[in-house]
Amino acid sequence: MISGLCNCGCGGITKPATRTRHGNVAGVPTRFLLGHYYRGSVEERFWLLTEPEPMSGCWIWLSSRLGNSGHGVMSIGTTTTTAHRVAYELYRGPIPPGLDLDHLCRLPSCVNPWHLEAVTRRVNILRGNGACARHARKTHCIRGHVFSGTYIQIKRGNRRRCLECERFHSKKKRELRPDREIAHKWVSDALKSGKLLRPDICTVCGSRGVPIEAHHPDYRRPPDIVWMCRVCHADIHNKKR
Repeated sequence: MISGLCNCGCGGITKPATRTRHGNVAGVPTRFLLGHYYRGSVEERFWLLTEPEPMSGCWIWLSSRLGNSGHGVMSIGTTTTTAHRVAYELYRGPIPPGLDLDHLCRLPSCVNPWHLEAVTRRVNILRGNGACARHARKTHCIRGHVFSGTYIQIKRGNRRRCLECERFHSKKKRELRPDREIAHKWVSDALKSGKLLRPDICTVCGSRGVPIEAHHPDYRRPPDIVWMCRVCHADIHNKKR
């Protein structure tokens, strides 16, 4: 059986790892005896679990990592924290309150404190490769319209909407259902002229004090209207889909 020495310096004999995890490789002697990697100062344990990469300058974390993110995890006493935060506080000082550490090298397992920058959560997310960051970097919509000037509208939640595409879809809807456009225009003109009065109660659920909308069971008969609240109106159209 292949054996090795515990890296904590105790002289203990280590056995081959049964599986690859926590910086150990299956079939290769473990780097530490059980519990020995907690010995020594935080800085000493940090370097026992770190291996510098000379080509890129990254310090690769060899032990446990956090889920799918790839960030190294280190235990200090009864507290578990990320290894790159430990490295930053060891060599560059406290992390400013309310800021995150961004990997400038884009390698989550790197714990080199000089590859880290303290930034806000928004900046950290937008520098990444997640869905929010990818969409924020887009300068054109899927049809090639520029996200600026008269082509864009900022909706609630800072969501961008291409107005040219909206106009295109509205035109297609009008072409597919001309009877619907005629019915909607009839109601709008009747309300403006006073021929039609909007009630203040939903005929479906009986709600009062809410926006009341006109629903056409048959667009071919514009005067045939059922007045209902916005919620009931949306439920009816959703059931038709």
